[in-house]
Amino acid sequence: MIEWIFFDLGSTLLDEEAAYGYYIDKCVKKLESLDIEVSSDSYGDL
Repeated sequence: MIEWIFFDLGSTLLDEEAAYGYYIDKCVKKLESLDIEVSSDSYGDL
């Protein structure tokens, strides 16, 4: 019997953009709660 293991390595089968956006928004809100100013657009530059 052949058994397969498949790993989706980043947006191969699923569009993960919404998940990334959600994660970035949560991180930006956490940073703002610590009085660290950062925008969602500039978060990726950190």
